Amino acid sequence: MGRHERLLIACAPGERRLVGLARGEIVAFAIERPRHPDRVGEVHCARVAAVVPGLAGAFVTLGDGVQAFLPAEEADPDRAEGAPVRPIGALLRDGQAVAVRVTRAAMGGKGPRVTTRLEAALRAEAASCAAPALLHPAPPLAVQWLRGCVPAEIVTDDADHALALRAALPALAGRIAVHRGPAPLLDAAIEAELATLAEPVVEIAPGLRLSIALTPALTAIDVDLSGGTGRIAARQRRAAANRTAVAAIARQVVLRNLSGVIAIDLAALPGGRLS
Repeated sequence: MGRHERLLIACAPGERRLVGLARGEIVAFAIERPRHPDRVGEVHCARVAAVVPGLAGAFVTLGDGVQAFLPAEEADPDRAEGAPVRPIGALLRDGQAVAVRVTRAAMGGKGPRVTTRLEAALRAEAASCAAPALLHPAPPLAVQWLRGCVPAEIVTDDADHALALRAALPALAGRIAVHRGPAPLLDAAIEAELATLAEPVVEIAPGLRLSIALTPALTAIDVDLSGGTGRIAARQRRAAANRTAVAAIARQVVLRNLSGVIAIDLAALPGGRLS
């Protein structure tokens, strides 16, 4: 989760909505459904089912028999950031036990994605476990967020959830508050913006919009620009619009939790360049 100043957690039967704010703007958003967890954050002692050099990764079996994908760049827990990625065949072998954490939920018919980049204590715990096995269930989503970034204020409208967070993160107990009063925790402006995240079309500015389509293979984002006359003026307008669109796309990727292959089709430019 990115840097934020406030974390709002709106609870309702069956779900929790987490909204990160910075300078009054939404910078992070997620929905957690405790009865239907997405498994992100689970830690397993997994077993390598198949090393697949052609995919630059391996399939591993989790504790409940589900297969997950471990990419080569996540298969070396000791690799420094920016260091070359070793071939998957040099890192793993079929049948090997390996400690992993789920980093991405199953999506579009594809299994979860995992990483071996774990704390040394977890790797040591997995070494004494018979694979495959679940070592630790996923903590509440708010706990995962707060381990990576601590805002000045954490507010939830559910007293029981506040108690659970204080117990899980005692060092942050003083920052966790319970929202009380007739007004909802998420105001109308926040609710309106969250509603747009479920829509395939995002209006960025007059005549400029994004069309977002999710497929099993990739996420396609098309930049649509209408209006404008004059050859030079139109070219300059397209370049400016594309720069605006790129910033908006980055924000949508974060807020919609998009991952995997993302294909972007910018507004047409002569020579296909964005200057």
